[in-house]
Amino acid sequence: MNRIRWGVLSTARIGRVVARACRDSRSAEFVAVASRDAGRARQFADEEAIPLSFGSYEDLLDSAAVDAVYIPLPVSMHAEWTIKALAAGKDVLCEKPMAASSGQVEACFDAAEQSGRQCFEGLMYRHHPQTQLVRR
Repeated sequence: MNRIRWGVLSTARIGRVVARACRDSRSAEFVAVASRDAGRARQFADEEAIPLSFGSYEDLLDSAAVDAVYIPLPVSMHAEWTIKALAAGKDVLCEKPMAASSGQVEACFDAAEQSGRQCFEGLMYRHHPQTQLVRR
């Protein structure tokens, strides 16, 4: 089985959580991190044993070493970078909420359809305490 090679756009704390969670996975590995600050990206990569770091989001999206992208950027940037990642031929897992409006979400899914790539929102509603309350 080929492992999905993930890149993360941001050095946000949640990126560390997701990267660490993948360490024992047989199907996924984090291979790259990007930040608007190359030094911050390199530090994050060193601390999390991620081989590649980039000083721009565009450079990560251009990398052939990355199959899929996790996007934990601020919500105002989700749609823009989801669409750019899809256009670059990457599958996308975008942190919740996917976008600031339903129109932006539609644009993301349109971009996924046009690119033939996958696009998902990282919302674990099945395990959320509110969902458990509704079920009870």
